[in-house]
Amino acid sequence: MTPDQTPNERISAWLLEEAPERLPDWVFQATFERIRTDHRRRAFPGWRLTSMTRLSPATIAVGAAAILVVAIGAVLLRGSGPSVGVVPSVTPIATPSATSPAEPTSDASPTLVPISLEGQIAFEWTVDGNTDIYVMNLDRTGLVRLTNDPAPDSNPGWSPDGERIIFTRVVAGAGDLFVMNADGSSQTPLTSTPENEHDGRFSPDGGSIGYWNGDDQASELRVIDADGSNDRPIVAFTEMFAGGVSWTADGQGILFNRDLGEGIDIVRVEIASGEVTPIAVGPGDDSSFDLSPDGATVAFQSDRSPGGIFLMSVDGTNIRHLTGNWTKGYHVSWSPDEEYLAYPQPDSWIYLVRTADGEVTRWAEGGLNLAWRPAP
Repeated sequence: MTPDQTPNERISAWLLEEAPERLPDWVFQATFERIRTDHRRRAFPGWRLTSMTRLSPATIAVGAAAILVVAIGAVLLRGSGPSVGVVPSVTPIATPSATSPAEPTSDASPTLVPISLEGQIAFEWTVDGNTDIYVMNLDRTGLVRLTNDPAPDSNPGWSPDGERIIFTRVVAGAGDLFVMNADGSSQTPLTSTPENEHDGRFSPDGGSIGYWNGDDQASELRVIDADGSNDRPIVAFTEMFAGGVSWTADGQGILFNRDLGEGIDIVRVEIASGEVTPIAVGPGDDSSFDLSPDGATVAFQSDRSPGGIFLMSVDGTNIRHLTGNWTKGYHVSWSPDEEYLAYPQPDSWIYLVRTADGEVTRWAEGGLNLAWRPAP
């Protein structure tokens, strides 16, 4: 390596020339475990993954090299990277057109516009290689890191009163559900099994939590009381992907995603009977959805033309396009007053879109799997 090489060139040269002799076996084993953990943790709507057992050695090697590049690059470039508690590029806010650019969006400097919305959003964000839960006010102030565990923390969801947050923490290679107070205190495990638990969401009355147990090969929708008792199965699937939880307003049903092999659909299951009814059926993927607070409208991401975010009635009728033209699954979350949706895009920014007219605001850089805090 020479001083005039770029950081990427230095990383690549080190990986090819020096890393095989200098890195111990445990590093490569840890890299493999990280790949497997990420694979299991990312089993949520919008991510269609194959089983880890199907990956070839070459694929695993490429993934390992990629993770090593990111890790080493973070060390070499730490001086220019974001520190914990600081959102990069949070000041520039833009209002692209309702048909915002395809992935990735332009690197041009955004147009500054004021943000006067009140409220708060919780989201997962990876800083210095560690994924944790953060909250931030909608006026771009008050960024707070709520979790600080070496294990990845992801997919936050609020209780109806806005006082608690449920999230997934990867423990011993599998996800467990945790509950904490809105200020990050009293982080308490709700489940502890060898399987992967994810997509935990409170019922409208706050007394129950719906969640998924398993992965893209065998998934079981379960409901547990908010205190961790009375854990019971609702519906199970094998050899297919299922995930996502959105309670109906009356608390009698749950909407979720299911993939029968021809695309991701949105379906409803009755809590009492386990009866499943399709709501939105492809072709293609209708994923990463959220039910409005009044229970009447579903917002979802879809690759149906032209792509982006769509709205529909809870019975699957009146489907209409709202914004965007991307085709990958990115989570959406309703504001308590139903005037806005918050969602991340492939350019790594979080956006707000007004549901009445599709006006888009570029809000803050960084963050995935976000959830809008209910009104007090």
